[in-house]
Order: sequence, then C-alpha cells, then structure tokens
Amino acid sequence: MSTFSQWVEASDEASSRPAIVIVEDDASNAAMLTLTLRLETSYAVWTFRQGSDLLARLDEVKANPPVLFIFDYILPNNMTGVDLYDHLSSIEECASIPALLLTATVPLAFEEIIADRPISVIGKPFDIDNFLDTVHALINRVPSV
Repeated sequence: MSTFSQWVEASDEASSRPAIVIVEDDASNAAMLTLTLRLETSYAVWTFRQGSDLLARLDEVKANPPVLFIFDYILPNNMTGVDLYDHLSSIEECASIPALLLTATVPLAFEEIIADRPISVIGKPFDIDNFLDTVHALINRVPSV
C-alpha cells in the first residue's frame, strides 16, 4: 500500500504535479484507489491509513494543497470522513478543496450530516468508471463565486 512516506521520498513528483489525497484504512481498498488514480489520472496520489496520519503532515499538505480529498466515511480512532473534512475545510489553504466520501455504511441521519457540506458521496461497492467520472467532475468543477 502507498503511504505518505512514499510521497515524501518522491518529493520531485509531489512538487511538480497536483495531488489527490486518500484516507482509507482498509489496505486493499487503499491500494485499489491509489493504483486506479495513478493509472487513470495525471495526479500524484497521497494515501493515508487514518485521519491522524494526514493531520500529522498538515504543514506539507498546506504547502502543496491537493486538488481533491477522498475519505472513507468510517475511519479509525473514532473519526469519520466528515470530521476530517470539517477540520481541513476550516484551514484557509484547504477550504476550497472538494471532497468525495466513500461509504459502505449509511447512518440514519446521513443526509442531515452532510447537508451543509460540499461533499459528494459514493456508496461501496462502486463502479470504477462512475468513481473516475465523479473524481474528474469534482476536480474540474467551476468554483462558485
């Protein structure tokens, strides 16, 4: 599985190409997402196992803001992808970065949870073409004025 340390070691790649950030605790899902995005897009991919791993590298992320966040909904250590999004979107450098939430579990009040947030959602399992179409649409969106 790709880790952030692999991105740091490939700093020339990271500094020369915009990136997509993935936070996914399931190793096989993380590997599939990372490989798919590396093969099907022109973006660098930074993959983390948990939200705290990403937050530990916040200075690097702020210095090189990604073009998209992709978060699993249920993350380790009592964190959700929505919690992580809320934390990151409160940071100026990350405030306008779109987010895609991947989930196999939909809580009862899920629509209310994401209602006031610009988060797109794809349920697991998902069609890879639909996933890539959504990724491209989010990255190429026209920012609201």
